[in-house]
Amino acid sequence: MIFVFFLGSSLFFMAAPAAAFDLDQYIPKTSKWGPDDEIGNCNYLTPQKVLEAISLIKEDRVIDLGQVYFEGVAAYPPRTYKNWLLVHGMTEPWGKEKATYMEEYVVMPTGIATQLDGFARGVLLDMVTYKGRSLGSREAISLKHFHA
Repeated sequence: MIFVFFLGSSLFFMAAPAAAFDLDQYIPKTSKWGPDDEIGNCNYLTPQKVLEAISLIKEDRVIDLGQVYFEGVAAYPPRTYKNWLLVHGMTEPWGKEKATYMEEYVVMPTGIATQLDGFARGVLLDMVTYKGRSLGSREAISLKHFHA
């Protein structure tokens, strides 16, 4: 019992300095679109912006930018991916249709790999062709590149 007390106390005091961490600097403030905003940066996806993006398309090709998720997928610690496929209902079909079932459990942060919390659509731009030259290793691309 004494060991548990000392172990718990030492864990508490080891964690105590982390309490001084200023979390407020990372908590989002009121949205720039007002206090009732619920869609954040999706406010940028106006019909006009969609038409502008469509006007940039020069080739009818689809490139899959998806990421296959697997245990060990690249992620900054402590982020990780874990998946369980439970097939407990696969062995005994039941009912008129002889149905079976399975369950899948996925544990992961939404900010891993291809951002499950992202816009989920986009236009891939070939900036080398657009600019007519190779890009510098630290060259930024911004909206000013698309306005004459």
